[in-house]
Amino acid sequence: MVGSVKGYIALHRKIFDQDFFNRDRKPFSKREAFIWLCCMANHKDNELVFEGELILIKRGELITSQKKLCRVFKWGNTAIRNYLKHLQLMQMIDYKTNSKATRITICNYTAY
Repeated sequence: MVGSVKGYIALHRKIFDQDFFNRDRKPFSKREAFIWLCCMANHKDNELVFEGELILIKRGELITSQKKLCRVFKWGNTAIRNYLKHLQLMQMIDYKTNSKATRITICNYTAY
């Protein structure tokens, strides 16, 4: 890791739609997975109707499912669960999951 690199770049979420990056169909690395989570998190508070219920999704949060994460990252269920637990232990994310969805909160979202 390069310790002297500082600052930010603007990265549009559409980068994950580019055929060039999806052509090889390899599983995401842990780094790519975390960047995807950060990119998919809301950049401002928003309301969403989910399962007939109006819910607030705060800045730095996303609503997804572990099934979707498996499909996007090209990982298995156990790998997804272990990854989320690991990120939570490292205080990089917090998450809550139920049978319908997983709510992920990026800790220190503003810093990223």
